[in-house]
Amino acid sequence: MVMSDDAVIVLAMLTFKNGLPREVRDFLPELVAKTRAEAGCIRYVPHLPSENDSKLYFHEEWENATALEKHAASEHLKKFRELAAPHLVDGKSDVTLWRAIA
Repeated sequence: MVMSDDAVIVLAMLTFKNGLPREVRDFLPELVAKTRAEAGCIRYVPHLPSENDSKLYFHEEWENATALEKHAASEHLKKFRELAAPHLVDGKSDVTLWRAIA
């Protein structure tokens, strides 16, 4: 991860084999509440597409890379990954880092 004092935007897409698993859906409120309480979290919003529930999209914004790294090591994110991983297509998510340019 590139260290920077600039805000970091994260776009994460998770694709599930058979729709959003109940245990993942049930854990989302806790994940969101704990993440939004983290130092450096500006925005943390999960989304489901209108047409199906096989994908889960996260739009995140962090004050800087250090805040994001602390989030990545948090216990609540680790728990979420453990719950989601067995249900993901190819066992992984698609996470990209962005920065605002205007």
